Amino acid sequence: MPRVRKEKVLTDRPLRPRSPRQPNPAPAETAAVDVPTTPPQTPTPEVRFKMIQVAAYFRAEKDGFRKDPAEYWREAELEIALRFP
Repeated sequence: MPRVRKEKVLTDRPLRPRSPRQPNPAPAETAAVDVPTTPPQTPTPEVRFKMIQVAAYFRAEKDGFRKDPAEYWREAELEIALRFP
């Protein structure tokens, strides 16, 4: 036996009024957030190597592995060197 869908019936009763939305607080009213002022830590050589390795792979994958792997590696080394001087 096929299922029968019930239709929603609109009634004549009034809808409940919505509560008014509270306005967003002005920037001066928000709490101050402590932003760290220290630069990011320099990764260890092992972590840096892994970062370059992953970046090189994703660059190669995005490019369809068309270039020499050493080229992807050089690009990844430059990217990581710029990110972590």
